[in-house]
Order: sequence, then structure tokens, then C-alpha cells
Amino acid sequence: VWAEEIDTMGYLLPYGTDPGLFTVYLEDMQNGLYGYTSVERDGKTAYIAINPDMGWTGRTTEDAWRVTAAHEFFHAIQFEYDYWEASWWMEASSTWMEDEVYDDINDYEYYLDEGQWPDYPEVSMVAENGWHEYGQVIWARYLTTFYGGRDIEKSLWEACVDQDILDATKDALGGQDAFEAA
Repeated sequence: VWAEEIDTMGYLLPYGTDPGLFTVYLEDMQNGLYGYTSVERDGKTAYIAINPDMGWTGRTTEDAWRVTAAHEFFHAIQFEYDYWEASWWMEASSTWMEDEVYDDINDYEYYLDEGQWPDYPEVSMVAENGWHEYGQVIWARYLTTFYGGRDIEKSLWEACVDQDILDATKDALGGQDAFEAA
């Protein structure tokens, strides 16, 4: 995960991280939770916690750990750009990152299954309700497919330092009309 997200893709190091070293905890969690990202008591240094029991996921434990590490580590990176960015964008782009790092696992497709995200076209793109934001991975994938590959994601996070994701996306696509067309 580090090699792909930091070394290859060029994202910022999470605060307080020594090159190649990052804190990961194994924490018993209820079924349905893969992991989470938070900060230490200093309020800045990120860490991730991963559920050691992934038997409920329908994937091998190792594959579930892989996508969780890619997803949660990207949250730690996001904190370096804009800790307060919209949750829907943080989750959509972290879910996107799972597939960028582990293209053969495709865990994100769960959010696009019948009964999930596609069955609710009336829900706003910016909805933050605990599940819809993960399905917004489709927006992140759309942007990388039609607007500059994986580099657009990085440029959007760089823009989030100074503006919110909607304004950053409008600027990246060439204005309000282009944004609405997309």
C-alpha cells in the first residue's frame, strides 16, 4: 500500500510518519466493520485499525485486509491535504484507491450491486448517510476514466487544500457547465 500510494502515486506522507513506517492496530470490531482511521492523542499523527476477523466479508481474510489497508491508509494521506473535507469524497476516493492498489480484488463492486447505490438515483451525490458515500466510488472511477486518469484524483486532493471538493472538481473540469455535464 505504501509503495503504491506514496512511492508510485506521489501522495503526501501522513503526518508524523517516518519513511516506510506507519502504525497499524488490530482491533476486534463487530461484523460489518473492516477498519477505521483516526489520529493519536497529539491530534495529528494518523493511524489505522483493522478488524482481525474478516470471515464475514465473503473474501479471504488477506484480501479483506489488503483493501482495508489501501482504503484506510488513503484516509491518513487525505488528512494531510484536508482533514475536514466532505466525508462523501473521502470515502468515495478511498474506496477508489482500494481498486487502484488491488485491481484484482474488486471489493468496491459490492456498493454497485443490486439493492445498493444504483437503486437510489434520487440520493444526492454529496449524501453522507453511512453507505451512499462508498458507492460514490463510481464518480471517482468516472473522473479517472474520462478526465485524466489517476492523476485527476491527486490534483483534486491537492486543490482541496484551499477549496472544497465540489469547487475543486468544477475548476478541474472547466467550470459549472462541464461539471453538470459530467
